[in-house]
Amino acid sequence: MERIAKLVLSRWPETRVVTPRFRDDAAPTLFPGARHVEFAGSRSHLRAPIYARRMERAVQLEGDVVLALHSSGWALGARAAPGVPIVAFTNGPPRWMGSPLTHYLRARALPLRLAARATLPVHGRVQRRLRARADVILASSRYAAALLPEPARVVYPPVDVERFTGPGDPDGHVIAVARLVAHKRIEVLLEAMRDRPERLVVVGTGPELTRMRAAAPANVEFAGAVDDAQLAALLGGARALVHPTFEEFGIVMAEALASGVPVIAPRQGGALEIVEDGRTGRLLAEVTPAAIGTALDDLPVDPLACREAAGRFGQERFLDELGTALDDALALAPSPAIC
Repeated sequence: MERIAKLVLSRWPETRVVTPRFRDDAAPTLFPGARHVEFAGSRSHLRAPIYARRMERAVQLEGDVVLALHSSGWALGARAAPGVPIVAFTNGPPRWMGSPLTHYLRARALPLRLAARATLPVHGRVQRRLRARADVILASSRYAAALLPEPARVVYPPVDVERFTGPGDPDGHVIAVARLVAHKRIEVLLEAMRDRPERLVVVGTGPELTRMRAAAPANVEFAGAVDDAQLAALLGGARALVHPTFEEFGIVMAEALASGVPVIAPRQGGALEIVEDGRTGRLLAEVTPAAIGTALDDLPVDPLACREAAGRFGQERFLDELGTALDDALALAPSPAIC
């Protein structure tokens, strides 16, 4: 969502940004000119209704049209001024409300785990009420659109395909790019790499880093956070990207293809719309160390096919499709009264 906001600002620099800011966020803001709605403490998915209410009380959005980048509902908490249409770009219902909830709650106390599951119907109703505020809903993939009860138009997220030039290396390293949290399933990949000849480079940080580093075999390198140029170089020298978790879309999979690198991912979610099994990667019926190892041993090598597949997700395509959606929303706005 941050990438989309940056790209929107590059096309429409007059755009005003409103974003929540948590007081324990260590990193500097990505949008220094934004209006920030201050939140206390650490962010928690389970507090999403409270955050949405805080946004509603703090902000009334003005302008010709509002673009709400909606992943956990907070963006749609802020109300637009009367007559201002809202376009919501969404990944579907929040992921933590589905099967990944077990991973999100793994380290939490039993009473909190029980309370989280008991309140899921309430969260579902809140999310539906928030989405009802949107005049146009854009989904990041066909998979995401299918999860929504509301009609949604599919607009794939933007990928800077020109930045990832490859060419990939059939004899290079294996790479994974993810936040190091339990539901990303990086631990399954670590086990798959045990006793394999390749080196695995894990890009990303997160609360599980120390534990994963202690459990990893010797051929695993944790690169931590990297900048865009470093990521492009790491992808360009890889023989495969392994993405063990399902995503509603999964931008890094498209970035790997743009680098000429095949992708190994679950046969579900956005991977079904990005990876062509047997041509630009392998789709796994189940994510196990054995299945990942088999896929690495039987990986298609066709950098040109990978790069051609990534071309569907370019930035200009996204901006054009988003512009059309914004125009459609403007057409729904009520005409000013003539006195």
